[in-house]
Amino acid sequence: MNFVDSLLDPLGYFDYPRGAMGWFVWVVIFAFNLWLVRRWLKYQHHMTRFRQAILISMLVLTPLTALFLGLQIPAGSALPMPGKTALPSGAVLMFFAAVPWTLSAGFLGPVWSGVMAAASGLIITYYDSHNFFVPLIYLLLGLLFGWCMRQPFRTLTYRLLRIPFISGVLLVLIYPLLMLFGAMLVAEGTLTVRFDYALSILPGYILAFMGQLVMGLIFAQVVSMVVPQSWHGKQEAQPSPTEASLEAGLVYKLVPLVGVFALLMLFAVGVSMVNTNVERLAGQMRNVAISSASSVPFSLETGQNLIGQLALDERLFASDDPEVLKSLLVEYLYRVPFFTQFIYLDQNQELIAGYPSEDLDHLFIRNEEKEAIDLALRGIGFQSYSLTPEPGEKAGRLVFVVSVQTPSGQTRVILGRTVLDQNPFFIPVLDNLGILSSLGGSGMLLDEMGMVLYHPDSDLVGTFYTGEINLQESLYDAKHTSPSGIREILYVQPVPGRSWSIVTTIPVAEAQQLALETALPLFFMLLLLMVVMYGGLRIAVRSVTSSISALAGEAQLISGGDLTHSLKTERVDEVGQLANVLDGMRVNLKARMDEISRLLMISEGIASSMEMESAVQPILQGALSTGASAARLVLTESAVPDYDQDMQTHFGFGPSALTYKNLDNQILTLTEHQPEVVLTNPARARLQNLNKPLPQAVLAVALFHENVQYGALWVAYDQPHRFSLEERQFMSAVASQAALAASNARLFLSAQLGRERMEAILESTPEPVLVTDHNDCLLLANPAAQKLLGKRKEELEGVQVDKIIQQKLLRQLLTSDEKDHGSLPIEVDFGSQIYFATASPVLVDGKKMGRICLLRDITHYKALDAMKSDFVDTVNHDLRSPLTTMRGYATMLEMVGDLNEQQARYVEKIVQGVENMSHIVNTLLDLGRIEAGVGLKVEKLAISDVVGQVAEALRMEAVQKQIKYQLLLPEATLPAVEGDSALLERAIQNLIDNAIKYTDPGGEVAISLKVDTDQFVLIEIKDSGVGISPVDMPRLFERFYRGATKTAIRERGSGLGLAIVKSIAERHHGTVSAKSQLGKGSVFTLRIPIKQPSE
Repeated sequence: MNFVDSLLDPLGYFDYPRGAMGWFVWVVIFAFNLWLVRRWLKYQHHMTRFRQAILISMLVLTPLTALFLGLQIPAGSALPMPGKTALPSGAVLMFFAAVPWTLSAGFLGPVWSGVMAAASGLIITYYDSHNFFVPLIYLLLGLLFGWCMRQPFRTLTYRLLRIPFISGVLLVLIYPLLMLFGAMLVAEGTLTVRFDYALSILPGYILAFMGQLVMGLIFAQVVSMVVPQSWHGKQEAQPSPTEASLEAGLVYKLVPLVGVFALLMLFAVGVSMVNTNVERLAGQMRNVAISSASSVPFSLETGQNLIGQLALDERLFASDDPEVLKSLLVEYLYRVPFFTQFIYLDQNQELIAGYPSEDLDHLFIRNEEKEAIDLALRGIGFQSYSLTPEPGEKAGRLVFVVSVQTPSGQTRVILGRTVLDQNPFFIPVLDNLGILSSLGGSGMLLDEMGMVLYHPDSDLVGTFYTGEINLQESLYDAKHTSPSGIREILYVQPVPGRSWSIVTTIPVAEAQQLALETALPLFFMLLLLMVVMYGGLRIAVRSVTSSISALAGEAQLISGGDLTHSLKTERVDEVGQLANVLDGMRVNLKARMDEISRLLMISEGIASSMEMESAVQPILQGALSTGASAARLVLTESAVPDYDQDMQTHFGFGPSALTYKNLDNQILTLTEHQPEVVLTNPARARLQNLNKPLPQAVLAVALFHENVQYGALWVAYDQPHRFSLEERQFMSAVASQAALAASNARLFLSAQLGRERMEAILESTPEPVLVTDHNDCLLLANPAAQKLLGKRKEELEGVQVDKIIQQKLLRQLLTSDEKDHGSLPIEVDFGSQIYFATASPVLVDGKKMGRICLLRDITHYKALDAMKSDFVDTVNHDLRSPLTTMRGYATMLEMVGDLNEQQARYVEKIVQGVENMSHIVNTLLDLGRIEAGVGLKVEKLAISDVVGQVAEALRMEAVQKQIKYQLLLPEATLPAVEGDSALLERAIQNLIDNAIKYTDPGGEVAISLKVDTDQFVLIEIKDSGVGISPVDMPRLFERFYRGATKTAIRERGSGLGLAIVKSIAERHHGTVSAKSQLGKGSVFTLRIPIKQPSE
């Protein structure tokens, strides 16, 4: 193999298709490619800028990769193209020629892949293969590879085809067949010659194609794995053609198998026939060669004996008269017709006599004959030589030379000449060799020097055979290649006892031609058989699929609810069985649908009324639809409420309902022991009907709901009747509906009674009560609520809360989405009255179904609270002046004179008590100022800074108390909060101070800040302190309230800190809440809105 840096050669050319058939096939393949392009345009990628750049790159790379960097593959046993003398040079493997079109397949689609492949194939064709079919073959393979990469089908086979290497295997399988036909259609000669030529060059071109394809597949495989989105694009998996149609699936699967089997069988038959014909021709050649070789020694010995007899004839020495000697030569010439001329020479090589005499006038003795005469004169008795033919002769010559000793001691020489095709002894040999000419072969007679003495082509007579000759044994070669490049069968047979050889040859094409002549009818028969089989297969498959399609159509009607079409068929095959099964399913489904319809009617009847008298009618009608004469229902005592003992418990329907009403209690008793009672002969059950006839068949089912029997439902037949499983199941379903109706009726009556009692309670309740549903509509308002809202009951119930409640806080309370089971208390101002409102959600399975709101008039309590506040304010103002005076004089006692230790201690206690009292007074004043809103300064605050400053200010107290102190602020920037900085600092300080105060040494205090629903900030103070008792939790934020725990008693305080925190939170329209567990710690949460509502 030689490296090829470039294919550029000024001697590039194309080998065009031969004849009309070649061009016809070329046009057909071209048209087929155009059809594929049109069909597969839909698989092209949408042209984005990225893919346009890929396209330009591939267009540039295609000629470069096809022209540069390759490897010359040796021609090996490739034959020259028939009709051309140039020896084959072998295919060229261009390493990267397939890279552009394999990458285009994934990035661009099948059309551009085919275009790139065709362009690459055109360049390779012009400079290397020259076969004008190659561009079309490359176009077809590029389109096919692009389709494999872009097809979206979901079955395993198609998914595997999207893998480049697997699709590459498919191309490698297709390429040899296409290339074989392409090579045959551009060559000259018979079909067998062209086939032989195509087969000889095929291995090299397959190797070259596989080499460049493997390199392209490596690039494609890597790229498809690295960038699968760009490679495959966005495609939804689709059903494959074999999934979309049963007929197509069977045909697509069977036809390729049959085709492959037919091709393999045809190939096997062809190879077998070729081998058989080769063996047959070789046998004929062997027979010809052996028979011809066996005849040559006899012919030569005849000539040797004849001239030997002449040399011993005494008349040859009796006279030197030329005429006498001539007559002797004529005698021997015609005695045995072997020689064509005798020449008699003396020792000086002068002519003594000869015959025929006309040849003696221009006697010419060749060099070989002169050498033989010299040897004969030197004593060599007998010699024979083969000579080239004279002009006009078609076979070689033989010359026999013998020396003659005269009585006088002179040495003379006799030459006997003969021409092989005129020699009666050699003519049968030559005719025998000529038999091979009729078989397209040739037979040759070679002398010991390898010179051709006979050949059907007279131009080759006298030339020398260059092939292998074995003079010891025969030689057979079925794959011999002639100097002209034709593969032929060779058989060489040595002549026994001589160094001569018989060489017979027949071109392999003749064997192939014979095989083709034999196989061609078989091929057409097979082709016709395949067409017939294909047509038969389509008809057979269609007969099945049409029946299945019809069944599918009927099934579609069934799925659409049309159950009237019968599918019964007289066919007994699998399709017929399927149709009958489907028809049985249709019948059963229709029966079930009818039952469901009846049950639906029963359900609708039951749902239309909660009263048992109304619900029973559809139940009995449904039970009677089974063909019964009477349907009856009897209820037990458990189905009747205690307060409604007059409720009807026996119901009947049907023409015989009254006739069998006396059996109700007896049937009920039977169902108490057995949930389902089937009586095909009621008389045996000892039923008593008070001199009235008994039914011939009874089916009764107990009415059970939640393990409680509410009664029995039963049907009676006047005529004998056997109950099917479907009838019993239907009755059980009807009985279930009846039991549900009985249970609902009882529950409805109980609920109605409960509602009436509740309405009575609400009517008598002096406090307003409001009840809403899940849509925030008012369900109920008692008279006190109606009076408060100033509307009648009809104007309130069913109306949205937003349309009837004017107070914003109450409206928010009633429409809140909170699901806590606890109450949410608020104060609502109704002008001259103030109400304390609490609302709790009504939850069913965790879902809010409404709210219940209770309003309590606290106007009097608010007035008392105001009086208390005024009293406290007055006391505070009245206390401040005396407290200031007391503190002043107490501190001046030291100025009057020295105090002893006890006096100083008393003064210190006085001052400390005054300061405590002043702190309480100031705190009360601050609380009053906060509640009154005096001096509230709202501004935008960086809440993280506010919390951080307060927390850092109190850190030292926690450190001194050996408490683990944590400040957890969010990393993200929090929104600015509208509020009073001083008040918020005061609230946070009170909460942190309490946490530190009530946490023992070694405990933990954590302050955190976060945003809640983008509307509030949550400031959370968590401690591991003593906790708060559940008893103290409700009053935690009241003024002056302090817990009863030992720690609370030990720690001194005014009981106003948390009250101030609550007031500050409310002034900011926020809340403060606490969660605590005694002995484990507490969590206080201050919830402040980010933006204050406009007043």
